[in-house]
Amino acid sequence: MSPVALTSPSTVPSMRTSPSTESVPLRSSRGPMTTVFGVLAPLRERPRGWVTSSISVTFSIGFVTSVGCGRRRVRHVSYGTGMQTAADPFTDLLLNFYEQTAELYDDWADGVNRRAAARIVELAAVQPDEGVIDVGCGTGLVTHALAVDHSSGGWALGVDISQAMLAVAERRRVAGSGISFVHGSAECLVLRDDAVDIVILGNVLAQTQDPEVVIQEAWRVLRPGGRVVVSAEQRSLMTAADEVFFAELAELAAVFRIPRRRDNHAVIGEPSVLRGLLEEAAFSNVRTTQLLIGNHTDDARGFIELMRLTGPWPHAVISVLGPAARERFERRLTGAVKFSRDGGFLYHRAFSFAVAERA
Repeated sequence: MSPVALTSPSTVPSMRTSPSTESVPLRSSRGPMTTVFGVLAPLRERPRGWVTSSISVTFSIGFVTSVGCGRRRVRHVSYGTGMQTAADPFTDLLLNFYEQTAELYDDWADGVNRRAAARIVELAAVQPDEGVIDVGCGTGLVTHALAVDHSSGGWALGVDISQAMLAVAERRRVAGSGISFVHGSAECLVLRDDAVDIVILGNVLAQTQDPEVVIQEAWRVLRPGGRVVVSAEQRSLMTAADEVFFAELAELAAVFRIPRRRDNHAVIGEPSVLRGLLEEAAFSNVRTTQLLIGNHTDDARGFIELMRLTGPWPHAVISVLGPAARERFERRLTGAVKFSRDGGFLYHRAFSFAVAERA
């Protein structure tokens, strides 16, 4: 058994383990099927932030790494006996958002996230004996739907930084299914090189500090010939109401000094950008497709409430508005949308998907 460096978010309480502690058969790339006995050892409490730590955990399987995170380049700061990356200010918003919305995530906006997850599963085309890591698994919408067959050596591992989302995923886990969940980071996966057949990055790139590092990690843990499936929201297909909403939101965020991702994160969902990111990381045979889901609300109040759950940044901004500020927001949104090209509170959730292979 080998100690491994785990990327652990700060919400891990003292002596808390990952929800998934059942023995799960997994196939080592070096030989026959082996078993994980207790996925994670107890973790010490850490400060808030998505960080890389030298906390030791023990696995009893050959594919777990003991040497860090592949090609990752990180800026380190000292903390106790470990080394961590400098905290990302956006992460507090991210973790708070997931904590407050985990129970609502699957059915938000008439099941938009369910439909996007179903498309990912279709594109992944998992075979029963394949090993899959679902990075940013959230509530497990994708992970639970994968056609892995425990008896054939297939398995699926879901990884997420949010304990709240993992708790929802764990409640749905069926014993003996070959599915497990781990509390960890997309930017430093706890797997050794060439460990899995498929990596899924479902709507995770725009939420991370360094999307390129996440894609490099996907390359590192994939076996040669393995494939990656990526999804991201395509912002260029927003409706007029969407555009007005985010323009108003940006002004409010500046007033309240609420952090957001860099502007280039907003274009990650453009098919050409996804293709470029994957090809730069040496993935080949990149194919892209899109999914557009739309609906409407009756008024500005309903629209704002709907859009509040689109992500951590809108959620944070709207949550700090008092009654008077929110009423002003509603009035301004109503006036702007009335004279827009759509003339109503229409919304789009547009997703781009990419599938690529590691040579």
